[in-house]
Amino acid sequence: MKRLREKQKKAIDFISLKLLKRGFAVFTNPQDDRYHILCTNIANGKKVKIRVTTSKRSMKKWTLNEADDYHSDNLFYVFVGDKSLGNQEFFVIPSKIVSDKIIKNADLWIGSKRKDGEPHRDKHMREFKMDDSEIKKYLNRWDFLGLD
Repeated sequence: MKRLREKQKKAIDFISLKLLKRGFAVFTNPQDDRYHILCTNIANGKKVKIRVTTSKRSMKKWTLNEADDYHSDNLFYVFVGDKSLGNQEFFVIPSKIVSDKIIKNADLWIGSKRKDGEPHRDKHMREFKMDDSEIKKYLNRWDFLGLD
């Protein structure tokens, strides 16, 4: 287990509060590397796990690790950018989309050459980037969780 940054802890709390206000039951699990929030619609029994990821610099780029290539139908990422807590901007993305994208990008990077002509080594870190159309598609899309 890794220690969460203060910013990530605040994001988990903020997202949990948003989900509680929407009428869902929420259990936070901040010390687990697989997911940080378990959210349930008590009325219909639907459950999802949410992994919260914050960015140090950019609202379009987040650092993940290779374990994030795992996906499940009930696992979602909520990406939070630098300005997001104040502006309440969150990007809700199914784990399958995140997994496919980071695997593809990692394979491209590892298969390419460094400036000196040597192959890149796998540092087991992955980068998730979104373009402007993806930002619009996933911005505040809490409905993607499928709890209603």
